[in-house]
Amino acid sequence: MINRYLSGKDFITFNIVFQPTAVFRLTGISSSELADQYLDAEDVFSRNIRSVLEQLQSAAGYSQMALVADRFVSSLTRQARKEAHRLDTVSRLMLTSGGKVSLDWLAGESCLSPKQFTRKFYERTGVNPKTYLKIIRFTKAVNIKNAYPDRDWLQIAFECGYFDYQHLVKDYKEFTKNTPNDFHLIESNSPERRLGLASEVYKSRAESSAFLA
Repeated sequence: MINRYLSGKDFITFNIVFQPTAVFRLTGISSSELADQYLDAEDVFSRNIRSVLEQLQSAAGYSQMALVADRFVSSLTRQARKEAHRLDTVSRLMLTSGGKVSLDWLAGESCLSPKQFTRKFYERTGVNPKTYLKIIRFTKAVNIKNAYPDRDWLQIAFECGYFDYQHLVKDYKEFTKNTPNDFHLIESNSPERRLGLASEVYKSRAESSAFLA
């Protein structure tokens, strides 16, 4: 959940980032029904979400915004539609794996057969396990390049666990329809980059990716 708006001369961004299977547990909606779609938040949560956004926009600062977000998430947690499953923990462990774990291992850690694991994982995250691991690795590459534009592509490929540069190119084309250079050329012309608003955000994301891997 992301809210961005201008306040005077300041560009404010406030994110609520859910764990991989959280939306499924909180709403009971299969994540496969939400993947690759643009949806109004009211369709997923409730009409109360509009009040939450208004409170965020009128908040005096980040501390107050955090209190608003905490109340919102706490209310969702109290009304969670689905029970926790071992798979939820495993999906978070996958974030730290660097994409280097087998389906059999993941299924075993979830106390499921590989077939059951794949089905439940798709229901709870909206993608299959293999694609999920590719997204983790690809996201790390994007974050590093955004944070450090001058870093060599081959170095990034190895740092993110790719066998070589061509495998990184393949993922970029699959997820963005662009080559790595073309995709980041588009990003370099974004309003945030031109206004000098992106550097700290990108470096924070890159550091998070390095920590997770």
